[in-house]
Amino acid sequence: MPTLFKGSAQVIIDPGGLNLVINRDQQMSDLTIEPTLTTSPLNSLASSDPVDYIQTAVSVKATLSITDMDIKNQIFALCIKSNVVADGPKRKVVAYDQAGTKSLGRKIIIKPYDGLLPSSDANTWFTIPNAKITDQSGTSLAYGLQTQQEIKVSFMAVPDATGVKYILGDETAVG
Repeated sequence: MPTLFKGSAQVIIDPGGLNLVINRDQQMSDLTIEPTLTTSPLNSLASSDPVDYIQTAVSVKATLSITDMDIKNQIFALCIKSNVVADGPKRKVVAYDQAGTKSLGRKIIIKPYDGLLPSSDANTWFTIPNAKITDQSGTSLAYGLQTQQEIKVSFMAVPDATGVKYILGDETAVG
């Protein structure tokens, strides 16, 4: 399937809650949104060749490369059960064991840039109502081409309570 989006975008994680806003100056490279389609072959007893295919999943993955250290701490806090503690100028992330628990899902709104500012036209937005960081080991610190530390984070869309995985356009449109 083709890439749905690759470019500069403002990413808002958990609007109304944590409300973590990541602007393009805090990103090392373009955000990419890639859909995947998973199918399983339907075989008959008469032949080993498939007679049809059954669609088993449609999903989408958003990958973001972040360079801002304060944002990295907050992203790390999103990955695991943790608390971000601030004591005046001192800050820390305290992580807890979460073996056997489900990963935390958060709403993500992606707003492509329209010139110098994020688009205010909700018809151009991409929303993932229940995004989960797919692999905690995938959130690694590394030095990028510009000798800045970066953290790469991939979010996978999973169905929300109503079965919605992602929304292209204005999520408030009725119908």
